[in-house]
Parts: sequence; structure tokens; C-alpha cells
Amino acid sequence: MREVCIRNFGPLRHACIQPEEMTILVGPQATGKSIFLQIFRLLHDAGAIGEAFRKYFGIAPASVARFMEMYLGKGTGEAARRAKLEVEGSAVSFRSLLMHKAKPARVFSIPAQRVLALREGITRPFMDFQMDDPFCLREFSDRLHALVQQEFASGDVFPRANRLKECLREAIAAHIYPGVRLRNLEEGGPRRLMLETKEGARLGYLAWSAGQREFAPLLLGLYWLLPAGARSRREPYEWVIVEEPEAGLHPDAIMAVMGLMLELLVRGYRVLLSTHSPQVLEVAWALSVLRRHGARAKDVQDMLGLYGTGSRVIAEKALQCNIRVYFFTREGEAVDISGLDPGDPKIADWGGLAAHSLRIQDVVARVVSRATCAEIAAASTTEAD
Repeated sequence: MREVCIRNFGPLRHACIQPEEMTILVGPQATGKSIFLQIFRLLHDAGAIGEAFRKYFGIAPASVARFMEMYLGKGTGEAARRAKLEVEGSAVSFRSLLMHKAKPARVFSIPAQRVLALREGITRPFMDFQMDDPFCLREFSDRLHALVQQEFASGDVFPRANRLKECLREAIAAHIYPGVRLRNLEEGGPRRLMLETKEGARLGYLAWSAGQREFAPLLLGLYWLLPAGARSRREPYEWVIVEEPEAGLHPDAIMAVMGLMLELLVRGYRVLLSTHSPQVLEVAWALSVLRRHGARAKDVQDMLGLYGTGSRVIAEKALQCNIRVYFFTREGEAVDISGLDPGDPKIADWGGLAAHSLRIQDVVARVVSRATCAEIAAASTTEAD
């Protein structure tokens, strides 16, 4: 799909997106980024989603309102009645999406609420949620549950030599799981994810840092997308949606996560991100500048802090990929700010992500200038006396 437009859906008044290899959505909370991403998925996978409803509930809802409430969550059905969809300039009705035949899914979503896929370190199957909880969360959690119960039932989750490139494992170990291993263990109850120190001490889920809790389900989702062995990707999936990949993480860890996002591109996926992190946009901006000025792979490796086996392949792909960035405004518009030009006053604050930093700098500069002028004036008065 070269262009997807959504009009009059909740906070979205008019959002037209032309997705690229990597597409980044920014903007304040409640401006419709998640809605857009999940409608984008519905346009690709309506048949597969309807089949999932039949699998779990025995029937797919016939009304648009009920289907959307089961898909997006309670309270969204009425908004769908007023919404308009267009794909490459042609109108698409929600009713027609409900009639799609079941086909293999092409979009995989890693939702912003992913931490809810774990309850005290225990993965949750689809039916462990309420009926009107968002479908993307329920399905994502179910994927993790199957993965952990089958492939990772032996105990070790991270690090594993056969999962992820060495450079990515090293970055994760250094910045997210320093000095600990992530394991799937049984201690007098169901198996649960725990952190284990080098000395053998085991840390329960609530003893982890917030960033570690946010990252664990993201890591498992990436494991599912990046299988071990000869397969480079999970067929027939083409698109990966990742909401707020930076959640809870230190800047060093965010750079490691951006390496993971670029690895998805290496494996042949197209990626849609939503973010509240200016650092994510800094990476996008830097890559566009580096590409225009003939940068080498080593320059990208230095920027990301990725070295060792596999890092050059990721860096080379980063210099080749096309990136688009859209700012979702409070007025319900999606504005293309892909230029990320600090000299353009319309996009200088990167969709609000850099506004506070710029304002702080301006205030500090003003106060320092005022104080300096006062000191100079005082010194001049003293000399005159």
C-alpha cells in the first residue's frame, strides 16, 4: 500500500501516510498514532483477524461496531461509524473489511501495552484477557506464551548463542541486562521469567527495573520475528509495527533497540514505529545526513555503538534504507516532517519532541546573557568610581 488515509476516527481528522521501509510516527499522547497503526494492520489482515475471532470465540461479529470494539477495544465502535478510509485514493468501507476471506497475516504488532503480556513474569494466553481488551495485545501475548512454553521451556532466554547477531546480544547485555541472564524457571509453581545473577541469585519480575520489564516482551516478540536456523524471517509477514520501543530505557539501551529495529530491515521486513523519544528521531536524522554525505558503514557503527559480528551488515542496511517521519498534531492532522531539518521552523522541534529542549536552551541562554550583561555593567560602574 503506497498510501493509507484515515479521516474522522477518534482524534484523527485527516491522516495520510505513505509508508517507507521504516516509517516513524511522533506526536503527543492521544493524537491517534496507535489507532492509525492498528487500522493500517486491519487493512492488510482483516481476513486473518476475523479468522482469529472465529477460532477463539466461535464466530466473528457481524456488525462493524462490535467488530471494532473487539479489535481496538471497548468504546471504539461508534467512532468507526463516522470514519472514512482510503487506500491509494480509493474508498474502503469497514463493512467490506469484515467480508474479507481468511488469508495468512502479513502484519505483526508489538503494542505499547506489551508489559501486560506478562503477569509477574508469566506469559498470558489469548483467553486470559477480557473480551474487549485490544486484539493486538491479546494476540501478541498469545504468541509470546506459545514461544516461551515451547522453544524456551529449557530455561535460557537471554543470552542465547543462536538468537540475534553477536553485536546485538552484546549491546543488550551491556545496556539492558548487565550482569544477569533472563531465564524461564520453575520455583514451586508455573514457569516464569526471572533474572539470574552470576552468583546464581534469582530476581522475580517485580524486582526488575522498569526498562527490563518493558524490554522482555519486546525481546520475545523480536525472537518470534527473527527465528533461529536457516530462516531469516517469519513468512509471510511483511510489516512489523512497534509502538514506543524506547519505553523505560536509558539512552544507551535505546541505541541498542534501534540496532534491533534496523535488524528487522536487514531481515526483509518493513517497519512502522511510534515513539515519544527524540533520540529515535536523532538516529533517523543522522542516517539521512550520513547517507547524503557518503558515510561509510564504520560511521554508522560508531554512531550506534554496535561492533563485532553482524554489525557491519546492519550499518550498511541503515545507509540504504528510506525513512519517513510523520507528526500527529493535536488538531488531528498527520504532517510529513521527514526532512527533520533543524533549520526549518515548521519542523525544527521534530513534532514537539525537541520543543522542551529548545525552550530550555533559550531560557538558559537568556538568563546567562542577562547575568553576563549585569556583571559587565557592574564592573563598568566600579571602574568609573
